[in-house]
Amino acid sequence: MLQRTIAMLGMLLLAPAAQAASRPDLTVGISGPASVGVYVDTTYTVSVSNVGNRNADAVRLEIELPQTHTSPTIQVMGLVGSFSNGCSLAGTRLTCNLGTVKRSKSKSVSFSIALPVSVVPLSFEASASTTTNEPNRGNNDDSFTPAVSYVATPVGAPRAAHNEHCTGRDLTGFYECVVSPGSTMSHDIVLEAGGTVTSPIFGSTYTGIWSQPTPDSLTFTYFDSGTPVAEFTGYGVGGDCYEGITIFPLNPTWNSAYEVCLQ
Repeated sequence: MLQRTIAMLGMLLLAPAAQAASRPDLTVGISGPASVGVYVDTTYTVSVSNVGNRNADAVRLEIELPQTHTSPTIQVMGLVGSFSNGCSLAGTRLTCNLGTVKRSKSKSVSFSIALPVSVVPLSFEASASTTTNEPNRGNNDDSFTPAVSYVATPVGAPRAAHNEHCTGRDLTGFYECVVSPGSTMSHDIVLEAGGTVTSPIFGSTYTGIWSQPTPDSLTFTYFDSGTPVAEFTGYGVGGDCYEGITIFPLNPTWNSAYEVCLQ
């Protein structure tokens, strides 16, 4: 009888400890193609798994999409397509309410986006949370950065080209001109067979040179009295067009995002 009483007391003492150790543990993973074509609508999947030993209630998943460097309004750097039911897009954040994720189970959502040319990596960041007490939150986040591939676009000089561009601080791609079109300007050039650039906007001291380092890229430089004043590097996006950034060596505070379309 004494042994039975001691055993029962031991079970009662262990019960609170076992109950305290019962917790959810959410993990997040993002999957999708490692390389995607520029402006190709591509689907990505975000999975939330509960590797703990207790159900996780009211699970909320937040996915931060790539951001433009526009001001004052920041927008998604890319064309958002479809996304799963239960998700909503506000600004650059996709929020998904997953409800209860049971222990040893997972739930997934998907979204699609077409990524533009950008001089900085375009990443997705996802984070999950629950209203249930979860001591370990160190594995609740994940990020994913696909590589963007471009379209081979041979020049075939001499070739006229039409340049659309906008100027700002720290611009990363022409898509930022598209979402803020009020500041867009344009000018025409000719990519000559000898590797020079001519343009109606050039004054008597202006010259230019161009090259095609790879089949999917284009560079050109404008000079004033032999001094470089504008340097463009762009990548093929289809439709005989390139997108990229022009820097100004004499005024590095500013840069321009360009779309250069062969005519």
